[in-house]
Amino acid sequence: MNAKIHAHRGLHSQHTENTLPAFQAAIAEGADGIELDVVLTKDHELLVLHDPYIWVDGKLKAIYKHTLQDIRSWQLDFYPPTLQEVFQAFADSPQAFVYNIELKYDNFFTPYFYPANVQKYACIVQTYLEKYLPKQNIYVQSFSADLLNELALLIKQPLVLLSHAPVSSALLLETLQFKPFALSVECQHVQAQEVQTLQKQNIDTWCYTVQEKQQIPELEKSGVAVVICDVW
Repeated sequence: MNAKIHAHRGLHSQHTENTLPAFQAAIAEGADGIELDVVLTKDHELLVLHDPYIWVDGKLKAIYKHTLQDIRSWQLDFYPPTLQEVFQAFADSPQAFVYNIELKYDNFFTPYFYPANVQKYACIVQTYLEKYLPKQNIYVQSFSADLLNELALLIKQPLVLLSHAPVSSALLLETLQFKPFALSVECQHVQAQEVQTLQKQNIDTWCYTVQEKQQIPELEKSGVAVVICDVW
């Protein structure tokens, strides 16, 4: 099968990652989707940024402790767009693609980097997506099973559980209170037998992050449905 290609933080070999130029370049290069990271600001904006902090004049600034206006007032090399701004930028795009949105959340780092109440975070995401929902399809992924469990009660978008650990799909599914659209694992942990087991349950297998083109055919042979790539 031919796997769908999701550009990891856009085409960041040519542009700053998680920016509008990187996403535009990825779409122009034929990516089926753009993968982007999202963190929450103090005033409940969803900011497209991989880390929940920015270094400003040698000091670590937690995104969750500052408003979007605060962040835009800092002297930065570039200003991360909001998720709304990304949606608006590609509202009239003639190319077909999907958004693969990774919601950053880690219970260990609450309440400094993330809301202490995961239900609150899920409600903020629900409200945001309802307000700014684009015409393109959206997939929502996270390493946090707790966050996905809350989102499953609130939104209709397909949910994907990310995993760093080389554990069985059965163990990953036990952390969820719903059937996910897919499980996404590191590409070196893909096992054809696990992929087939999930397929029997109508659950896709995704993988991340491919950094060499020659990896893609082997992953496709394993039955992987989506490959999150730096190159393709």
